[in-house]
Amino acid sequence: GLKPHVAAGFIGDGRVEGTSKLLPGIEERTTSPRKGFGIWQHTGGRRTNLVAFARKHNASPADAIIQTKFVLHELDTYESMAATKINATTNAKDAAKMIAIYFERPNAIALRKSMGKRQSYAEDADKEFMRFYNASHAAPTQKAPVVNDNNPRTVKVKSETTVSLSDILNGTKS
Repeated sequence: GLKPHVAAGFIGDGRVEGTSKLLPGIEERTTSPRKGFGIWQHTGGRRTNLVAFARKHNASPADAIIQTKFVLHELDTYESMAATKINATTNAKDAAKMIAIYFERPNAIALRKSMGKRQSYAEDADKEFMRFYNASHAAPTQKAPVVNDNNPRTVKVKSETTVSLSDILNGTKS
């Protein structure tokens, strides 16, 4: 799973890469044949690998859960250097920065233009994670919530409570 601030960093990054609504079926508007696809705008070989991963799991590449599992797969395999940099962070703002630089790798102009938004969205998501965590009445010494490995779109707040990322982003849980 991911630490909450890293999950928040990926949310911030996804809101810039694809759309602020994290639409998994979105395709980049460009005349280039190398169109980005999905929440994290997988392009070129990474898009091909996403499609193959989805096919292997008998799912659509436009499925948000499959895209999230694929990102985790990338971090565990050929993006392990990026994972090391990302996991070394201690807050959502830095996580978003490392995700952009080492995982997404946009060109320098796009990176410079988007960094503030990536970090702001990540900090917003992190605040929502902490709001739900604090609302769970967890003791201060209890471990922070982590992304649930069985459903990468959920955060385990307490053993009996799970909050989906869509609930957090849409504010449907309080």
